[in-house]
Amino acid sequence: MKAPAISICLLLSSSVLYGQGLELSRGTRDVSIPEGTFLTIRIANASSTLDAQCCYDEYQGRLTSVDRSTVHLELARHFSATRDGELYTTRNIHYPFNGHQPDLFPIAKEAIVLISRSPTPRQQKSEATWNVIGGTLLLSGLGTWVATLVVDGKANRSHLRDLAVAEVVAGLTIGLVVNSRRKYEVRDGMWRIKS
Repeated sequence: MKAPAISICLLLSSSVLYGQGLELSRGTRDVSIPEGTFLTIRIANASSTLDAQCCYDEYQGRLTSVDRSTVHLELARHFSATRDGELYTTRNIHYPFNGHQPDLFPIAKEAIVLISRSPTPRQQKSEATWNVIGGTLLLSGLGTWVATLVVDGKANRSHLRDLAVAEVVAGLTIGLVVNSRRKYEVRDGMWRIKS
């Protein structure tokens, strides 16, 4: 009776030891990115002698597992950028899903240059809506500020100015909160991927 229980516990513990997400460190600061997070991972183009800012491949997808040397993504999009002299070329390569199973794509940890948390396609639609709301508030606040120059009466002008400031602050706050991205540069000693 004890042998099956012990073997089940060992089996579960061995499957829990790996695949608990991606862990990054920088000095004394540690960051854990859990499985299921939608990421954009940039790797330097191996065929390029130029820096990683101009020649790279980006893979976007959901983090499925991490082992000692590889990060695995459910690949949703592949983007490639290269430069040959003055000619800068970008390609957006989509990977369609095979039926209901997405493609699992391994990426070597040593090749990773940048990791950023990305919104899912559903979150992108929501962020686009919030960006429109923030932009509208910002523009209406600027319009209200201009209206203070035309309005007669000190009390009315003061009230409109307060309203304009509130609209501009609300628009900027929405824009900053929605567009905040967490990026981790994994080169030149910035962030290090824990094994």
